[in-house]
Amino acid sequence: MIRFEELNENGDDNMQSKINLVIIGFLVLSLILNGVLLYNLISQNERFEVRYKDEISEKNKTIKSLKTEISNINISNDTDESAPNSELELQTNYKKVAGDFVKYYLEYSSNNLSERRNNLLSVTDENLVEKIAPEVTESTEERSQLSSDPIFISAVKNTKVYISETNNITNSAEAFAEVTYKAKGSEGETEVNSFIHMHLKMDDNGSIKVNDFNYYPRN
Repeated sequence: MIRFEELNENGDDNMQSKINLVIIGFLVLSLILNGVLLYNLISQNERFEVRYKDEISEKNKTIKSLKTEISNINISNDTDESAPNSELELQTNYKKVAGDFVKYYLEYSSNNLSERRNNLLSVTDENLVEKIAPEVTESTEERSQLSSDPIFISAVKNTKVYISETNNITNSAEAFAEVTYKAKGSEGETEVNSFIHMHLKMDDNGSIKVNDFNYYPRN
């Protein structure tokens, strides 16, 4: 009876040792797998860094350049009372021309294309007008080319114009406009929000005109 119990105790020890070995093996295997996964993750991150390093660097440079440009341009919707009177007057004149351009450019109908062109010529460089509002004749074919919708009409709802400081060396200024206007045609009526960036220049005679612009729809 004593021997039998001793054999059972030895058998239990052997079984416990086997279990311990299995547990240790499992832990070792788990550590190895975790190490492999960590290595793969680090490798993927390194490959991603190498692949997109140039692109990220270029984007950071662009963002930095835009921030510098914005900080260098003093844009103001209100008149700066501390500025010299001549600068105030110039900014007011530039701002008026910019506002007129926005109105003439966006507010028109299919029936007044010639009037729109004439209005634009008063505040816009002639070469630019030829691109956005070419001369209209009585030819039905020409009219259809310029306005595909015979009942189209648009009207400005509200405009907010911002003007930069004037550049006395180049006799120019930058203007930005936030515009909301309504457009109505054969397909219905819609309200459009847009952003217009304008470059204005004053000639030797003191006449200010828009000589370039970019239109950005926001909806």
